[in-house]
Amino acid sequence: MIGTEVNKRVVLWTASMFAAVGGLWGGIQLISHHRVSIAWPLLLIGMAGLFMLFHTGQREFLQSREHWRQWQLRPHQSSEEFLSGCGCSPESADATLALAVRNALAETSGIPAPTIYAGDSMRDSIWDSMVLLDVWFRIEKAAGVRIDKNWFDLACKRASGGSSLPPWKFVNDVLVKHIVTAIVESAGAPLSK
Repeated sequence: MIGTEVNKRVVLWTASMFAAVGGLWGGIQLISHHRVSIAWPLLLIGMAGLFMLFHTGQREFLQSREHWRQWQLRPHQSSEEFLSGCGCSPESADATLALAVRNALAETSGIPAPTIYAGDSMRDSIWDSMVLLDVWFRIEKAAGVRIDKNWFDLACKRASGGSSLPPWKFVNDVLVKHIVTAIVESAGAPLSK
């Protein structure tokens, strides 16, 4: 949902908010008995703005819920296939950490871990409500290792394919496998208890 779709939502939301605030002001003017000639039109515009806000929010919620339900029905990818897609051997020490990343992504987004594939794009709307800080802490807790704070920059660098442009320019190209390999590479010392 990056780019044009987000811009459309921001413009619609901003216009709706201005209309709602204008309507509130018009309503206050009418209630306080100031006979402002613009109060009635502002009140009507405000009511339309509130309707647009609620209608847009409801539609987005229903679309997100349906996408989440469809994701639940995806065929499962085995742990071995997932690790292979991330470039990890199932016998390696990195495999445990890679699967911890997959589980953390699943827990924070409310989906089963086997439905997450190495090639899934982080631009998918299934990740919209996910907080990367939460993922980071879950991984550290589950794996018992400290993860370097620059792991997401490293994932963006992986997505760039070696480009000389700044890593943040590739945030739209990050895949699950980039997240996994960046975290595996940036894992450090064990956490002290």
